[in-house]
Amino acid sequence: MCTPGGGWTERSARGGWTRASGPRAEEGDRYALYCLLRLLCETDRIPQARQVVRDLGPDNPHAHEIVDGYSTADPAS
Repeated sequence: MCTPGGGWTERSARGGWTRASGPRAEEGDRYALYCLLRLLCETDRIPQARQVVRDLGPDNPHAHEIVDGYSTADPAS
């Protein structure tokens, strides 16, 4: 299940939301990508998940593994 772990964004001095900096933001981006891919795959939208990987994570091996895992899963199980 994909639930936010908190700390992805911080309040700016002006009161608006800003993106967290550095590795924490990158981790949040990866987490959001993986959640999106799982959601698409679990709702039988494999082609859309593959397009997301091509657009947002072409060099991300785990993103490919997620989609490939659903693509090769036996629908009867």
